[in-house]
Amino acid sequence: MDAFLPLLMFAPFFGMLLVFSLRRQDCPDCRGLMSSLKVTRRQWVEGGYLCRNCGCECTPVGRKVAAGSPVRRVSVAEVAGLTAALALAVFLVSFTVTGKAAAPASAAAPAMAAPPPPLVAPAPAPQMPNR
Repeated sequence: MDAFLPLLMFAPFFGMLLVFSLRRQDCPDCRGLMSSLKVTRRQWVEGGYLCRNCGCECTPVGRKVAAGSPVRRVSVAEVAGLTAALALAVFLVSFTVTGKAAAPASAAAPAMAAPPPPLVAPAPAPQMPNR
């Protein structure tokens, strides 16, 4: 149970993520209900909604997107920043859960110690009588 206690600091983030992903958006054309479940390729990258009635695409803030518009290109700085943030989050979670930094994947495993001697002496082997 104590191992999950540091993970509680992420609960507000995931709660807000759930709230923002379930909010309702109206279509700017037909005022119908937009769906965030059926998405296009552009929406996977940038986010947004698709109208259930007329098929209109909108950005997450409700602006209409022209049909067939290309996906916004992602810069190298954005990818590097997100990768650094993910690495920092993994480091912090592993540090708070274990109390020490995670070892690199290439670190050698410690040598295993020899097993302790038995507590009871083995029984002697039976002897065959001489004839």
